[in-house]
Amino acid sequence: MEKIGLLTIHDTLNFGSLLQTMALYKAVEGLGCDITLIDYKNAAISRRESTYRLRDCRKPKDVCKAIFHHGFLERKRRCFWKFIGENMGVTRPFYGETIGESNELFDTFLVGSDMVWGMNITNFDFHYMLDFLDMDKKKIAFSSSVGERWPDRCDEKIGSLLKSFDFLSVREQLSAGWIAGLIGREVSTTCDPTMLWEEGFWMKYNDRKLAPEGNYILAYFRTDNKSTVRDAAAYGRKKNLPVYYINYNHAEPDVKNIRPESVEEWISLFVNADTIFTASYHGLLFSLYFNRPFFWYNRANKARMESLSRELGIEEREGTQRNILRDIPVDFHRINGMIAQKREESWNLLKAALLS
Repeated sequence: MEKIGLLTIHDTLNFGSLLQTMALYKAVEGLGCDITLIDYKNAAISRRESTYRLRDCRKPKDVCKAIFHHGFLERKRRCFWKFIGENMGVTRPFYGETIGESNELFDTFLVGSDMVWGMNITNFDFHYMLDFLDMDKKKIAFSSSVGERWPDRCDEKIGSLLKSFDFLSVREQLSAGWIAGLIGREVSTTCDPTMLWEEGFWMKYNDRKLAPEGNYILAYFRTDNKSTVRDAAAYGRKKNLPVYYINYNHAEPDVKNIRPESVEEWISLFVNADTIFTASYHGLLFSLYFNRPFFWYNRANKARMESLSRELGIEEREGTQRNILRDIPVDFHRINGMIAQKREESWNLLKAALLS
């Protein structure tokens, strides 16, 4: 059996990154393949996802974060790695200068999903485009995400690297167009790996006892002007419901600030919410999976939200004042059908890529 190495953004403190990693791993494993997660340490991501150990701090503001935030961030990281260890096989750590040694371990390299091709995220790390592979290795990209288009000066190099893939799909329609123009062939769009699994797969992580009692509004990720939190608070006052904000930074007023550390806590908050206000791509996706009313906001890497909104026809649920005032009910019956179709198409493409 061929050995498959999965290269993605997994070593973070972001629940969406963790769950898309597990979802893709389990999908490939479910197809009967021998897969292992490559523990690649991208320097830019490691800096961004720091738990702010005091000995690692270089700036005064980081020292403050170490004093006030390190403890719970470290607990959260331990929860994440416990989840990874329980669900996935993992290689030894690799770094920029050693990732080429992974050629000895795998026959096929699978890259995706998440923001692996977001140059503003990885600091132009072309290892996520498999520039380190030997010529005889099979290259597959499944639902790789770009977010914001890279600078034009990168087009030639990126085009050359992506032309060498044996199979290539991306997560957003906008990035499919960008890449098709570089490599001279049509690029498939496939769903985020979390969408490969039906609601029941995720419901096993739900524990009602881990969510607040009664009905509540949930806010997850804020925009730069804090409109996500502000609008959620106003909506909560209108509905006479408490508002819980998943927040790992300084506490915001007018809401109850909470810090889930485990997958079970995070999932349970979404499953049991009355309405969700989110500037997170995966926050929007899990609102959809659990059929929870939502308002979405564009925070960063806007191609992700815009593509998903257009594809599912949920523009009227963008968090504008007009849309919130109108509060048009979400047609989950229609959306569930579209998601089911996208799920089936994506499963078929993943099978063809891996098993053909």
